[in-house]
Amino acid sequence: MIRSKYIFYLIALTACVEKFNPDLDAADSQPLIVDALLTNENKQHSVTINLAKDISDFSQFTPVIDGTVYVEDSQGRIFDYVHTANDKYTSVVAFAGIIGSSYRLVIDVDGQRYESSFEELMPEAQIAEINANTAVERISSETGEATDELRVTISVDLNLPVDREVYYRFDWNSTYRARTLDQGSTVCWDERNSDPPINLDVSATCYVNESSSSFLRLFSSEGLQATGIEDVAIYSVEPNRRFQTKYSPEITLFHITKTAFDFWQAIENQSTNTGSLFDTPPSPINGNISYTGSGNERVIGIFEVASVTRKRAFFLNSVVNRDFDNYNIDCRPSAGPPGSPQPVRPLFCCDCRFLPNSTDVKPDFWED
Repeated sequence: MIRSKYIFYLIALTACVEKFNPDLDAADSQPLIVDALLTNENKQHSVTINLAKDISDFSQFTPVIDGTVYVEDSQGRIFDYVHTANDKYTSVVAFAGIIGSSYRLVIDVDGQRYESSFEELMPEAQIAEINANTAVERISSETGEATDELRVTISVDLNLPVDREVYYRFDWNSTYRARTLDQGSTVCWDERNSDPPINLDVSATCYVNESSSSFLRLFSSEGLQATGIEDVAIYSVEPNRRFQTKYSPEITLFHITKTAFDFWQAIENQSTNTGSLFDTPPSPINGNISYTGSGNERVIGIFEVASVTRKRAFFLNSVVNRDFDNYNIDCRPSAGPPGSPQPVRPLFCCDCRFLPNSTDVKPDFWED
């Protein structure tokens, strides 16, 4: 879960802050880790709850399996959650949050009670358009080296209210249609001296799904005096086989509260901090959940209440200007040094179903 990735990252930051504090209370060394999202979608909502085994090693967590969890709305209605798997609690019934109502999360673990503040469910936001623009970007590798690469940036045009400031968080997934250079050929298996699948289909067309694996994109209208804004960049991708025929991104917009925005922005700011060991350590980031007792029990995480808007677009290969034969460059035979064996081509060169997250079943939403 992408949200949990950032919350777990926060534990690492907290460890950096606290491990030099000789007066650290023992209770602080095992904080409760909470990740909860409630939306206006009619579904069974979920909460994940973990206990950090050791604040100095944020990679180890113990799922909380015997907690009492419920959500309460501003009218006093209770929505109970039950433990369903590992660290996950799921609402007993499906329900949709109501725009304008406020909600809080209540957790009891071994007699210790934790409560979030009441958070209002904001109105649904509007995505006017999804755009795809090609440009050369400066990309930094994990080693710090920077190179100029051709990228396709997916952006959105937003309609904004004039009577209030808004705070958004974005997510994305995409699907592209793919055919490979030697679809239906046995050459990839001949090179391996192995048998191909008995259902090898020369006419197969595949649909490959991708989603954000490490992503946090925020937007605030603070300081803007406009009813709309264009080309808010969401993410960028390499124009490879994704744009061989047709590419379809889906953007999800969460209209969140300022409390949630400040929480995610603080994590984003600290995750991009590349200071040295001797810099002032990052400050602890507090969410909207707190311990109600008199002790010093620590809880880290967020109860996020948000309305959800989704929009999908389709882009043909004309959005990029390059030789489409390049999309199959890793499938073309290439001669190695004299006397060396012919390189073995990846299996997806002969059957697109070997591409990661690929299927030959056309999605219901796909437009031919």
